[in-house]
Amino acid sequence: MDGGYPGSMRPTLRALEHLKEFIASAPTVIAGDFNHCVAMDKRKGPGRRFSEVLSVLKSYGLESAWHSFQKEEHGAETTAKLYWRWNAEHRFHIDFVFHSERLKVESVSMGAYEKYVPTRISDHVTVTVDFAL
Repeated sequence: MDGGYPGSMRPTLRALEHLKEFIASAPTVIAGDFNHCVAMDKRKGPGRRFSEVLSVLKSYGLESAWHSFQKEEHGAETTAKLYWRWNAEHRFHIDFVFHSERLKVESVSMGAYEKYVPTRISDHVTVTVDFAL
């Protein structure tokens, strides 16, 4: 890669470029806290937008399990995975499970706000994805 990705998404974009052949070699799952989402893109310049990461993932044949299963658009999620600073008003969808389109998702579920946030277990809730094997 030429290092042409300035900004906060650069490490993720570089990692995806580095893993491109590995991702293409077999069904793949990439999961974790991406610490970003398209709702945060509004004031970001090139190389700093999560939508750029989504474009690369899509070009590799990967999609978000939550979004494809729930038929929701990125940035228009009906539930959150992060309640920033333990605040129910500061809701974001920054934890993702991306998977190869050829993997069939049987179900996706989200942990309950009440179980995790008010109890201070985490300001994130869990996401569980069941794939057909």
